Amino acid sequence: MPLRIAYYVHGRGRGHSTRAHYLLKKLILRKYKLKVYVGRDALPVLEENYEVEQIDSIFPESSVIDFIKRLIEDYRQLRKFRPDVLISDGDAPSTWVAKLLGIPILSIGHGLVFPYCKHPVQLPKSELLRENFKVRIASQWASHKFIIHFCELPTKDNKSILVKPDLSFDEFENDRGDYLISYFRDGNGHSVLEALTANGMKIKNFGHPVNINGIQNYPSDNMKFKQMLSGANGVVSSAGSNIIFESLALQKPLLLLYKPDDFEQKANAMYMEHLGYGLSSSFDTVQPELIHEFILSLETQTDNHPSFNVMPSLSDAVLDYLKLNFH
Repeated sequence: MPLRIAYYVHGRGRGHSTRAHYLLKKLILRKYKLKVYVGRDALPVLEENYEVEQIDSIFPESSVIDFIKRLIEDYRQLRKFRPDVLISDGDAPSTWVAKLLGIPILSIGHGLVFPYCKHPVQLPKSELLRENFKVRIASQWASHKFIIHFCELPTKDNKSILVKPDLSFDEFENDRGDYLISYFRDGNGHSVLEALTANGMKIKNFGHPVNINGIQNYPSDNMKFKQMLSGANGVVSSAGSNIIFESLALQKPLLLLYKPDDFEQKANAMYMEHLGYGLSSSFDTVQPELIHEFILSLETQTDNHPSFNVMPSLSDAVLDYLKLNFH
């Protein structure tokens, strides 16, 4: 009998769906029996290549009633499918139901770095405690945790492993063209993009469209994004972990922006500057000097060799775990 896997993918941003795309390909090659449930932003990325069912992800603005509705929905789904293991990439309700039904849980995520790793960077304590609590809601019952992070960090226990996402740019030529790539998860990069175009920058923008001269808008398309990123001169983006990995892998200059109350992305930016890999600012403190410094950095060829190259890929680590524990 093939291993039965329920795979839940959170629906905010690019990272969850991009990771799932590569892992799903390898799970299918192993001929595992899959049921894949995806949230809002993951749906257009994954539905073209995989059979998926849409779920309502739990966002910061979601209510307790939204969470309870998901618990009821997930209970019905999991009772019907009866998986041998559940994989959750950032999805909380499914893990609560899996715990109730006695289904082993594998947790994947970039936020897992906060409660389950040791930190050489001094992160704000109160915000770290709050983030730890939030992340543990979705991961506290996991049999094993696969932590995505671009900085090589020690984990706190033997049930966690630090991994890198599966990155493949082999089909594209890595060059430094005359344009920037932009991606803002929440569509809030308008003022920064205006400042860059005012300085003569051409920009290819993915995700939320913006109406600014000098900017070409593209819908969410993982393959097109990778193609454009390979030929970009630099990247301006919200400080999500996935785009950081992709930009570092291609040695693209980075300008990262974050909301002051978004602890995860603020911490990503702090780690980037700690490693010396890019520039960052909160949206409300961007200064013209930072824009000019970023433009000057585009003229310099970077020669960084990120430490995450020594980490195992997410798909290899998950497949190894499944083979060792479920065969």
